[in-house]
Amino acid sequence: MCTTTAGAKAALGVALNRVDPNGASTAKMLACPDKNAFDYDGCTSETLADGTKVMVYQGYEYPDRRVPTKSWRATLVTAQGYQVDVQEWNAAAEKGEPVSRPHPPLDAAQLKALALSPLWRPALEDLPAAHPESPRSAPRPGASVGPVLDGLLAGYGIPVVAKGDEGYSAYAVLDDGKGKSMVSVEVQSVGKAGPVDSLFAGAAVMPDGTKVVTRQEPGEKGGKNVVWWTVDTLRTDGTRVIVSAFNSKNQESDASRKEPALTMAQLKEMATSSTWVQYAK
Repeated sequence: MCTTTAGAKAALGVALNRVDPNGASTAKMLACPDKNAFDYDGCTSETLADGTKVMVYQGYEYPDRRVPTKSWRATLVTAQGYQVDVQEWNAAAEKGEPVSRPHPPLDAAQLKALALSPLWRPALEDLPAAHPESPRSAPRPGASVGPVLDGLLAGYGIPVVAKGDEGYSAYAVLDDGKGKSMVSVEVQSVGKAGPVDSLFAGAAVMPDGTKVVTRQEPGEKGGKNVVWWTVDTLRTDGTRVIVSAFNSKNQESDASRKEPALTMAQLKEMATSSTWVQYAK
């Protein structure tokens, strides 16, 4: 819907839902994004006395800010699984309309208060309860790839100024004094044959049977002059290791240097390291 304040139009929308309050997707939805990987102005996440969890986020419609449209939202989930999501913009529509005001009409406190309003409760109670999320298997001890990435990068002696770890994917931001450069790794188990086979058609094959594909291409998330270097590997047991490097601190930011801090040879060395054998299924 569209609201008008002092002649400046702004869009505001509300979504109601029922979710598993203990589900992994709910926890992810209520967590503030990684500040090193995403560009936003502010975020808070808290648990209230009655068990309601609230996240208030102040960011942009596009993380790379290619248009100045701001996107602010308050998302809450109660202990019963009631979800209220309120989102607002400083334009008459989410996309395709010019900015009409410096900020969306409601500040963070007002946005939170609107989401917490008891007036949503009757509509929420009319919704069917959500099915519990299927429990996810707990990661094996040592399954997190972050420590392995740290160990491999330590061998190159470049200072790490930021990092993040999400289990089977991780990143680090390097700064050798010539500009920040993000390096990321993702480990997958795709089986001995599968849908990724076409990605490795024509790949170089190492003596142990590991297939290696290299790519150097422009970044795809809006940062100006960003380059994206990747070494993609597939081992005979179906373990896929993808190591990428950028000439920017994250994929949305403009380039801070001409090339990534690591060479393609170093990325290949990391991707084909024997340390990844622990992730084989």
